[in-house]
Amino acid sequence: MTEASKDTKGGGAIARHRYLEVLHQFTMSQASLTAVDDVCWNIAKTAIGDLGFVDCVVYLLND
Repeated sequence: MTEASKDTKGGGAIARHRYLEVLHQFTMSQASLTAVDDVCWNIAKTAIGDLGFVDCVVYLLND
């Protein structure tokens, strides 16, 4: 269970606000990245880590 999915009495709005805050920070930091390694690490650290998940897999597709 992630922090964002907790919906206790009165805590649901707080959890949703925190979730949106993390996603906003993630998008802002992602926009300035150009290297593939930087993008992948940003996904793992900012989005996944801050949302409370313990693991992340990023698949890169070669054309």
